[in-house]
Amino acid sequence: MDAFAKSTLRVPVKLVDGRWEFFYGGAVPAREGTVGELVIDRQAIADRKFLELLNRKTEHKILDAGTALRVALTVRPDIALDEALKKHLLTSTSMNFSGEYLKTLRSNDTQFVEVTIGEPSPQQREKRPDDIGGIWLTVQGNQPKGIATSRVEVPDEVSDTPLDSVNHAFTRLSEKYEPWRKSHTGNIYDRVLYQEKNGRWYPLNVLRNAALARDEHELIRARWEEIAETLRMPLASNQMQLPGLADEGGE
Repeated sequence: MDAFAKSTLRVPVKLVDGRWEFFYGGAVPAREGTVGELVIDRQAIADRKFLELLNRKTEHKILDAGTALRVALTVRPDIALDEALKKHLLTSTSMNFSGEYLKTLRSNDTQFVEVTIGEPSPQQREKRPDDIGGIWLTVQGNQPKGIATSRVEVPDEVSDTPLDSVNHAFTRLSEKYEPWRKSHTGNIYDRVLYQEKNGRWYPLNVLRNAALARDEHELIRARWEEIAETLRMPLASNQMQLPGLADEGGE
C-alpha cells in the first residue's frame, strides 16, 4: 500500500481489553496516524461473517474482449527470421512506455508483437454464458489474487486459430520469434503489456498487483471502484490502496 513507509518493521502486539499493545507490555510506540497491516491467525477471528467475507473469492472484469496487448520478445538480429513474421514486429520507438515497464532492464533486441483478447474458451463460456470475453481480476476478501484471460488472437503466421490463454500465446510467439531459446515459457506479467487511456503501455503486473492505480491508471481504477463498492471497502479519493499480491501461478 502506498500508505506504508518504504522501510517497514515488524512489531509484535497483543490485543488487551480491545486495544493493541506492545507484546512485551505498554502501548505500541508508534506515531499517531501510523498505518500498518495486521497479520493474524484465521482461527483468531471471532466474527464468522467477517471471516467468510475475507475468504470469499469473486471475479471482476478488468479489460474487455477486443483489447490489444503487446508481447515483448527478444528478436536477435543474428537469427534468421521469416519475412512473414517480421511484418508483425513493432519497435520500442513506436511505444510510449510507463515507468513500471522501464523499471526492468530490457535487451536492446526487444521488439513487440500485438495480440488481441478474444472470445471465452468453452469452459469460460459455460461459467459466464453471457460474457463476450476479456481479462478478469480474482479478488479474495479485499486482496487481488490473480488474473484470468479468455482466448488470445495472434498473427496467422503464429496460429490460425485463437490460443487458449496469454501463457499459451506467449509460448507460441517465443517459439517463432525466439527460436534460440531452450525454453519458451516466460513471465507474462512482465512481458505482456496493455495500454492505458493516457496512451502509455503498462505490464500486466499492474493489473495483477492492482498497484497504486492513481488517475493515470483509469482502466483499472474504474473497475476497482466497482469492486470496492461491492466489498464495501473505503477508497481514498486520490489513490487506490491495495496490498501486494502473491502470485498463485494462475493466469
